[in-house]
Formats: sequence, structure tokens, C-alpha cells
Amino acid sequence: MKKTITLLFALALGLFLQAQTFVGNMSIASFGQKNIQCTLTVDSQGRATLVMQRVKFAKMMPVRVDMVVSGLTASRDAAGNLVLSGTNIIPTAGNKSYPKKIITNFRGTLRGGNLNTSFTMSQKKVTYAGKQK
Repeated sequence: MKKTITLLFALALGLFLQAQTFVGNMSIASFGQKNIQCTLTVDSQGRATLVMQRVKFAKMMPVRVDMVVSGLTASRDAAGNLVLSGTNIIPTAGNKSYPKKIITNFRGTLRGGNLNTSFTMSQKKVTYAGKQK
């Protein structure tokens, strides 16, 4: 019995540690983007990293960047859904930190293969809703 429980725990932990990819829509203020790919990774200590790939944060922004949001806290709710949270996070893009773009009030839920997040960055609300790829 003890071996079975240990094996189940190890399998669950392995699934928990894998990166998951999502494709969906992102909006910041009134600017929206479709088919944005995000990768979510959660480690065994419940720390999560979200990478939003090839995004723009303004319509006139000349380039797309891969924005990395590290230092998120991951936990499970009563229904077993993954819940993400964090505040005062400095995002990075291209190995450069952007302290003027600080992220506050990050909230996210992974439920049934759907990732939904919302946070404030530079005093603008950002939302993302994607389905697991």
C-alpha cells in the first residue's frame, strides 16, 4: 500500500512539474491579441513561471516580446484546480528586467485545460484566457 501511494505521488508530481502550453486571447486595456501562446511551469515547491510568447503591450509597440512572469505561487483549491497568485513581480523579456512594468494582483486558475489569468501591469489590466494545446 505504501509503495502504491508513493508511486501515485511521484506520478502526480511528475505531471505537476511538466510545462503546459496554452493558446488563447490576451487583452491589455482596450488592445487585444489572438492566438497568444503561453507556457506555464510549476516546480515541486509550488513556484510557477508563466511565459507569454510574442506579445505586444500596445498597438503601436514595434516588436513582440516573450514576457516572463516568475515568482508566482501555485496551489490547489478544494476542487483540485491549480490556482496562481502573486504581486509586486518584476517581469523580464530578453533577459532584461522591467521594474517600471511591475505586476500586481496576479490571479490565475487552471481548470479543465483552460488557463485564465488577470493582473495589473503599469496600472493597466491584463487578461489572458487560453486552452491547453
